[in-house]
Amino acid sequence: LLTSLSAAAFIILLFRPYMLLNSGFQLSFAAMSGIAFFSKRLRRFTGDMLAGTLSVQIGTIPLIAMSFHKVNTIALFINIPIIILSSLTVPLCILLLPTGMITSYLPEICIDAVSFLIEALISLNRILSFDGAYSNLASGTGVAVTIIFYILLFILASEWFRVNII
Repeated sequence: LLTSLSAAAFIILLFRPYMLLNSGFQLSFAAMSGIAFFSKRLRRFTGDMLAGTLSVQIGTIPLIAMSFHKVNTIALFINIPIIILSSLTVPLCILLLPTGMITSYLPEICIDAVSFLIEALISLNRILSFDGAYSNLASGTGVAVTIIFYILLFILASEWFRVNII
């Protein structure tokens, strides 16, 4: 996962280096890094679904606080149904996109299924956001503090740290 993540980041930044400053890029890679570093260890204590969601939160909360100066206190619970619905939508789209490109035809039921899932995702996101009622202000920590936090977080999640503790 880390090799694929690094390769994807390298290729994107090779052609568009300014993406490094894009919050969508940063959050996507922080979320995947959180999964890579923390989900395996958290799975022992929480189970698969909660470990994945918690790993994403650990990976993204520092960036969210730094960039948007807000943190949603119930995001962990909101993300569980969103992740479940996304885990149905994304593979279906990945399967249908090349099929549609190759055959130039997709059955109406496939298009309806994807449309339904996407509309459900948007509606669920709108409902579960509670109009920002659970978003709390977070002071911006600054880039240096956020980078130091991530370095410490990844050291704590590393094999080197685990071996030295044992």
